[in-house]
Amino acid sequence: MGESVDWEEVAVKAARSRVENLHRLYPELAAGSEIPHGPLGLLKLRFAESFAPWGIGLPEDDVANRRCGTIRAHGWSISYQFGCGEKGEFLDFYSHHRMTSDSHMRLYADGHVEGLPAMRDLRPCSQDPVEDARLEAEYSDHNRQVAEMLREKGF
Repeated sequence: MGESVDWEEVAVKAARSRVENLHRLYPELAAGSEIPHGPLGLLKLRFAESFAPWGIGLPEDDVANRRCGTIRAHGWSISYQFGCGEKGEFLDFYSHHRMTSDSHMRLYADGHVEGLPAMRDLRPCSQDPVEDARLEAEYSDHNRQVAEMLREKGF
């Protein structure tokens, strides 16, 4: 028979791996700093935390120059761009991986994170044809609006 899985041990190893990946990206964290050095430290940290299992961080030169870009690594496609608004500097990113739903986020310089609309990959269905048509129209309309927003942003 198969061995049982110790899920607590799995979770501990995953957490340790996330921290190790963050330390590889930003050695100053391993040395005791709470945020990465350089410009937009909290923003960089929030981005890296989002992709810590894969060790993905923003290119330092892009952060320093507030340059938009795309990261393709470990199955991810992540487009990002910097901006400034009423709440200060921010980074918008849209991430896609075939194994999960898309994500659209805004990260602020102060570390605040805001979710933005993303494409829906699953559509609710109904056996009632009228209700199913309504659900399909709602799904299509949402994705069309998000696609237009992303095109306007340059993603």
